[in-house]
Amino acid sequence: MINSIFVMEIMCILGIISSIIGCIIGSYIKTDSKISFAMFLELTAGIMTGVVCFDMLPETFKIANMSFSLIGLAIGIFLIYIIDKFVYYNNKNKYTKIQKDLKYYIMQIVIVIAMSIDNIVEGIAIGSSLAYSTALGYSIIISILIHNIPEGIIVGMSGKLSNKKRIKIALDGIIIGIFLGIGAFIGNIIGNVSNISVAISMSIASGAMLYIVSCNLIPSSKNVIDSKKVHIMYIFGIILGAIIS
Repeated sequence: MINSIFVMEIMCILGIISSIIGCIIGSYIKTDSKISFAMFLELTAGIMTGVVCFDMLPETFKIANMSFSLIGLAIGIFLIYIIDKFVYYNNKNKYTKIQKDLKYYIMQIVIVIAMSIDNIVEGIAIGSSLAYSTALGYSIIISILIHNIPEGIIVGMSGKLSNKKRIKIALDGIIIGIFLGIGAFIGNIIGNVSNISVAISMSIASGAMLYIVSCNLIPSSKNVIDSKKVHIMYIFGIILGAIIS
């Protein structure tokens, strides 16, 4: 059994490193083209889908009865739906009343919040999987850390659009990375209870991640630019997620 505090510390460090790498890369990408921003949204969505469908969910079906996994999926989707609605209603009026630069600033705040929530649920998947099997845990850690880089790129690009300095963009990466460690701590404690708790916590994380893909990342990409050439990146992301898994 791996100590939960140790898991949190390691995942905080790894989460911060992967997020900062993505943030720094994103801060150097030209944002005058909508295509690049939308492509990274689609790529991130695809990797998340691949990791969930080819790694996390199949393992939850093996660990416990499928009914527990389906219950966890429903809980994960519902929880992020509530959080998503809360964030939306607290920011929807600002998008219609503020100037362009401030609009990008608000958008960047929302993206950082969304990615932080995403990292919590991904951390829960890591922590609970480590409680069940170190091999499974390491597999999910590698998948999520690789996926965190394009996620960080999105944060970096949105920060650049809002005229943030690179040091502040890097700080956003640190904040997001810390949430991965917090999620891992929660997941590891839950996962050490029983195999059923592992299956439920991993499936909750899976449901949350699928909601973020379907209701946040892909719609955001289409709002930026609706192009089949861009949407192909989603397919590439799924394949990459499958390969990683």
